[in-house]
This record gives sequence, C-alpha cells and structure tokens, in this order.
Amino acid sequence: MKILITTLFRGDVNPTAMYKIGADRVAFVTDTTRTKQETIDSIKQKFEKLTKIDIIKIPQFDVPKITEELIKYAKRFSNDEIIFHASEGRKTMFLGCLYAASLLRAKCFYLREDNNELYSVPLFNLQLNQTKIELLKAISMGITSKVKLSKHIKKHRSLVYNHLNDLMKGSFLDENYNLTETGKVAMLR
Repeated sequence: MKILITTLFRGDVNPTAMYKIGADRVAFVTDTTRTKQETIDSIKQKFEKLTKIDIIKIPQFDVPKITEELIKYAKRFSNDEIIFHASEGRKTMFLGCLYAASLLRAKCFYLREDNNELYSVPLFNLQLNQTKIELLKAISMGITSKVKLSKHIKKHRSLVYNHLNDLMKGSFLDENYNLTETGKVAMLR
C-alpha cells in the first residue's frame, strides 16, 4: 500500500500530486491555527472512492515537533511505502517533511509550479552512531559537562570530546554544545 503524507495550505496542488503518486491513503499535514476543513472536504469529495484520508495536526513553527508527529504517523504503516509531498504550507512544514523523510529513508517530492512535474527532493543524512545519539539525549536532559557526559554514556573523555566536535560540525550542536533544531530532530528515531 502507498501512503502519501502531504502538506496542506490551500489545497491547490494536492490533487495533482495525489493523482501522480497514486496513493492508497493520504494524510494531510496542517497547522492547528487554521481551519482547513473546507479544503479537506473538497478534496475528499474528489477522491472518496480512490483513497482513505487522514489529518495530521501539527504546531506551526516547531520543526522537531512537526517531524516527530510525521514519524509517529508513518510508523503506523511500517510495512507500506511511505511518500512525502511538501509543496504547500509553511517552510517549517516543508522542513518537517524533509527531516521525517530523511530519518525514515522515504521519498520526498515537491510539485514544480512551472510544469506540474514531481521533483524528488534530496534527503539529509541524519544517521548517527549510537554513542552520538546517547550524547544528544544526555545533553537534552541537561548534562553538559564533558566529565559528566563521559560518565553518563560510559565512554572515555577524549571520545566524548571528538564526538561533540563532530556533532557541532554537523550542526547538531551549537558552539556552546546546546542542541540545535537539527540535533533535536536527529534524536527522533
């Protein structure tokens, strides 16, 4: 079964993307501040015999939370093909779709306005080894000292220091070793 997770704003391009992808089930990603029911109802009328439709309500500007909600939904269909479409909505919704697709190693598309062709969006490599994920989780719990981090994850301080530098270079941590949005997203597995 093909599951399409698609951002929704006005609903202008969603029908085209739905036809081109041919999904068996569609989940509209929409923020919680706008009422999109008329748009959703209109699309449901067009596709009611072709596909099942779900709604994923997300916060407007919290990229890690958007990503988390999309991953949670996608994991319900772990045996199916998951496809993301991120043409409509805010840039934060686009980023949430892109991060979720990257973490799940799923396809992500954007519908080009000039020719209505689906453009395959390149995915990020957010795959980290277990030690780096443990470091990010420890930092998210407020453990910031390299000595305490070393004890917490039971690794030598030099290894912790090297991993912290790698995480900083990869934009998972800022220069003060605080979690960035990318770091928060990378922990969502």
